[in-house]
Amino acid sequence: MFKIAGCITVLLCCCFVQAMNNCPILLEISAGQSTGRQTTLRVPDKVIRGSLGFDEEISVVFLNTSKDREIGTIVAFDLSKAQAKPITRIIADSYFYSVALSPDRTQVAAGAFNGYFSIWDVGWSDNVYEDTFDGVAISTEFSNDGTLVVAGMEDGVIRIIETNTGKPVREIRKFSRRTFVRATISPDGDKIAGLYGNGAGAIYRTNGVPWLSFEIPNITILKSPFLRFSPSGHSLISAYVPLKSRSDGSRHALSGRLVLDIWNIQWAQRRVERKIVMMRNNQQIQNGMVGTTTNGMEFLPNGEQLAVATTGGQIQMVDLKSGEVIAVLEGMHKGGVTSLAVNAELNWLVSGSTDGSVVLWDLAKMQPFSQITGIKKPVTELRFQGANRLLIGTGLIEMGNEYYIIQLESSP
Repeated sequence: MFKIAGCITVLLCCCFVQAMNNCPILLEISAGQSTGRQTTLRVPDKVIRGSLGFDEEISVVFLNTSKDREIGTIVAFDLSKAQAKPITRIIADSYFYSVALSPDRTQVAAGAFNGYFSIWDVGWSDNVYEDTFDGVAISTEFSNDGTLVVAGMEDGVIRIIETNTGKPVREIRKFSRRTFVRATISPDGDKIAGLYGNGAGAIYRTNGVPWLSFEIPNITILKSPFLRFSPSGHSLISAYVPLKSRSDGSRHALSGRLVLDIWNIQWAQRRVERKIVMMRNNQQIQNGMVGTTTNGMEFLPNGEQLAVATTGGQIQMVDLKSGEVIAVLEGMHKGGVTSLAVNAELNWLVSGSTDGSVVLWDLAKMQPFSQITGIKKPVTELRFQGANRLLIGTGLIEMGNEYYIIQLESSP
């Protein structure tokens, strides 16, 4: 049993935090005041995609753009100083599209719109690997042990790169015709899955040998913001906006809604079973917000359920085996839910909304226990570091961005 005994906040500007719906106050800040130590993160220019992660010493790694022209910049801050100052600055001649931070937070991999792709050491600003490809990296991901980077490319190629040597290990191409691919690597680092723009999917061994194939019938894909193995590696979760062909050969979006599929993998038989997830209460799955790192899906600590954010202010819990919604968290957000984060150690879920509210939920009881309100901009991202640090990112491109790092002091 844990309770919140106090808080420290690290912020760009002050906000007011209030109780709502009889939910206990998480922390209370008034203009110009805060409890405990305060550090200011000064982010150059306008952040368009937000943070990647942080720990006790190295701060949030920001991905942003110049005010005057298309320049992508990744900045790491040293949080051990009283005034956090940049220690790394990575620049490209185009906006960064996909980025990833290594599990140990020592490297960043990033792909820009102009095809530039690089892997950098955070503390030294040295590039381990760089190249320019024919198209942007749609997805970029480190393996759990940090030894590999897997990039799914606009030209349909999955590229695998060793992080310690910067050596390209393999290129996997399934189709001769150009079609984008989003790629992800399994928790054990042995398999790589790809979801292609033509609706086809495949799972490969990391040596490039095909393992199994699957497809979404009669569908091509406009957008694919999510592809991930479950923590156990027994399920693959895909989210996409589908297109369907007309009789005249043209294509159109099917309502523009995000479709969520669960592919339960039977490894011995080399086949998958597709479960199409249907949201309750006619809710739409959150499709992301332009210019943010919005994450509207998170695996729960048990690894058997997926929390899904909806535009109607609900969080729906999906069972991976059945594909059914088994619980709904609601009644706390007035706007759509835009971002989720899970604290596995404390069995908490935190949710953020377009209305600026942040709610902490007890997953054992499926009930809210604390709320932050008064933030005047949409909450675009939430991240836990360890058991007791929470990052809240707010704002969109046209609004400017603000970041708050809240220290939750918990005790038995």
